[in-house]
Parts: sequence; structure tokens; C-alpha cells
Amino acid sequence: MKMTKRNYEYLKQGIQDAIKYAEQESGESIEQWRQKYLKVGISEKRFRWDLFWMGKSYIQPILWDKILDGLMDDHIDTALRKIVKELSKEALNEN
Repeated sequence: MKMTKRNYEYLKQGIQDAIKYAEQESGESIEQWRQKYLKVGISEKRFRWDLFWMGKSYIQPILWDKILDGLMDDHIDTALRKIVKELSKEALNEN
């Protein structure tokens, strides 16, 4: 993965904070959202990138620029895959 561990953690925390807020508002888990996407034919990749943009509002702008510095979309998507996998596992362990 091209993203540094530190920047990965910043991105993961931003996404995690966004998910936590959205789950409180909607009453639905990240896995329920993912299933809805798949049910209507929206790809896993689109799901990951929607979470990415949701997480942006929970990350300081200066950190956001550092997280993305020098990375291509494929590099970011690799990190997003890992983040979604980790957060989905955490959600399953909480239930």
C-alpha cells in the first residue's frame, strides 16, 4: 500500500467518525448500507468511494491534502478496501 500508515489511520478515523454519525442518524449499520448498494446494482467500489467522501468532512483540510499527496486513485482504493474490511469486521464483533 502506497499510503503511509499514519495517513491511513487519519483516513480510517475520518471514515469511522462519518459512519458512526450516519449510523446514529439512520439506525442502519455499514453492512446494511453495503447490502443496499449491491441490491440495486451499485458496485463495491462506489460504496468505498462514497465512504471516502463522507469521511472528508471529519478530517482537517490540511490533513486531507497530506493524505492524498502523491497518491493515485488506485492507491487510495487499496486503502479503502482495507478500511471497509476492518470496519465491517469491527461492526460484526460489536453485535
